[in-house]
Amino acid sequence: MLVGAAAGVLVGMSLMFFIFGQIIESRVNDRIDEINKNFETDLNNFRNDVKKELDARLPAGGTGAAIPTPTPVPSIPPEGEGAITPTPTPSAAPTETATVSPTETATPTPTIAP
Repeated sequence: MLVGAAAGVLVGMSLMFFIFGQIIESRVNDRIDEINKNFETDLNNFRNDVKKELDARLPAGGTGAAIPTPTPVPSIPPEGEGAITPTPTPSAAPTETATVSPTETATPTPTIAP
């Protein structure tokens, strides 16, 4: 009899915990869905604001400034006729530098008062 009552209590408690878990999970999922919906709305508003700002910065009557084209790079002629030969740069000869010799300084002598 006691074992049956204990088993009934355990089954009842586990059933209550299961139902409680389902309710909490449902509420948490609803809250997450609400937060995701608000985030998507805010993100769409932000995108629209940025698009409006960019459209407002475009000059009237056109698509904007012309697309710049890159400057062509000059080609180096191959070895042979018309080739540019590098000329060596003259190097400077080393020069002598003056050296400074240390000078003596006078050291004060302490005087003893009588």
